[in-house]
Amino acid sequence: MKFSHILVFCLIAIAAISCVEVKQKPVFQSNEAKVLVQNSDAEKAIANAAVENFHRLFNEKKNQEIFELIDVKSQLRQDKVYMVLWMEKLHRALGKFESASLTNEAVFKKDKTFEVRFEFI
Repeated sequence: MKFSHILVFCLIAIAAISCVEVKQKPVFQSNEAKVLVQNSDAEKAIANAAVENFHRLFNEKKNQEIFELIDVKSQLRQDKVYMVLWMEKLHRALGKFESASLTNEAVFKKDKTFEVRFEFI
């Protein structure tokens, strides 16, 4: 089950990034400096809404809608058929999402974006 939690966390992170509306397209750099942000309730609320949206879509088996939330630069976005079939296999293996407990959270400020990390069990 640990693998499934990591997998769900990764998909949640993708959904969280995709749900934020930005006026200017950020430039993503793998070596971009990150600074830990304190008192980041607004960013956490946005990410939490994305998590809840992902769980709703997952439980409703709306795999194509989940695919549409993936950032266009993500490797997961390269093959829609594979991604949708993979999500169906994941749903058969895990069933509906029922609950999770937040164990760790952090918000990092990058040059032009925020990175929100949630860990659930």
